[in-house]
Amino acid sequence: VYKRQALTHSREAIDGWTPTPNRSLDLAAQLAEKAASMDSSLPQVHFVTGQVNLFRRQHDKAIEAARRTIRVDPNYADGYALLAWTLTYAGRPTDALAALGEAMRLNPRPPASYLEILGEIRFVQGDYRQSAATFQRVLDINPGYTRARMWNAAALARAGLRDKAEWEATELLVASPEFSLSRLKFAFPFRDRRILNKLLDGLREAGLPD
Repeated sequence: VYKRQALTHSREAIDGWTPTPNRSLDLAAQLAEKAASMDSSLPQVHFVTGQVNLFRRQHDKAIEAARRTIRVDPNYADGYALLAWTLTYAGRPTDALAALGEAMRLNPRPPASYLEILGEIRFVQGDYRQSAATFQRVLDINPGYTRARMWNAAALARAGLRDKAEWEATELLVASPEFSLSRLKFAFPFRDRRILNKLLDGLREAGLPD
């Protein structure tokens, strides 16, 4: 029960379902700690801890929690995906790519979320066309994946494909009319502020409001 509740609170913070994301992270951390005290062999417990640490901007702790997830269950593909995500935001895209490759080896039919992480890695590497192509694959699977659509708008703009970027931005605003760049500081916990600025600049070029 604690494990499921912890996952729920961490996702509501990460996905922007709550106006008080830090409170949700605190609840997720508390519930994950309770779950770990009952059974620390559950990889999902450490998975939640990794998410919480990442969005608290504690990158090294997030990476360690992701590695702990894998130590507990070496076949837990989501643990490698989490490791890839934390490494991406820590500014280590090459290592992230290797971790995501392992996740995809364990889960050869990867969910859209794995491809979304791959798109983020490509963006951090500065390969904006490949990043956009990857986010398009995500949207082909799940057209309602708002986070991927936002990333795609930024990647297309950074790649110089302004018309396509503006179209994605328009679609994003239809789905999320309250969208603004000011809300993104929590959602994208990059260690290096310069990467966040590249994302924000791309979104501005696509026509999204501050």
